[in-house]
Amino acid sequence: NQRADRITTFTLRKFQRHCREKGLAESTLNNILATYRRMGRRLHEWGELAASPAMIKLKPVDNRRSHVISVDEEARLVKAALDDSHTHIWLFIKIAFATSLRRNEILFARFGNFDPVRRRLRTKVKGGRWRGQPLTRGIVEILERERKMADDPEGWIFPSTRAPGGHMTHINGPFTRCVDRAGLDLSVVTP
Repeated sequence: NQRADRITTFTLRKFQRHCREKGLAESTLNNILATYRRMGRRLHEWGELAASPAMIKLKPVDNRRSHVISVDEEARLVKAALDDSHTHIWLFIKIAFATSLRRNEILFARFGNFDPVRRRLRTKVKGGRWRGQPLTRGIVEILERERKMADDPEGWIFPSTRAPGGHMTHINGPFTRCVDRAGLDLSVVTP
């Protein structure tokens, strides 16, 4: 309830302490403060604020993942996916292992953007840019077989008749089942 031009570094530190006491992760707190910083700078550029708003230094956060799945864990996860009732979860997991693409980058992929000769999958990555993702020979063979069996050989790799866009947008339920069935830790193994 405070005007933006009245916020001081003291107020920001107090807010920071309050968020930490409420259990907010440091990365979440940094996102909130970075949004405040960008919004304040923009308001100053537009002449809505006489001066740039008060700022405080953000705490560095190490959010890199350090867990690498073993060959045995990968085999158990793929077996659990092949045994699952969801028709596409095994393919999702195989592509994820072969490319390290993010969940949405995989689910939004189309056969029309798949080039088996150059072994590339053109996909929209985080930030909205397009990238030609290199593919292993093994995943290229799998995708070529899947394309031959697909109703639309240029369409979505993960089609869905229920989704408004015509392709799956979530696969968390089947993925969670497979990770659980494989005896892996859900907090470490994510889609």
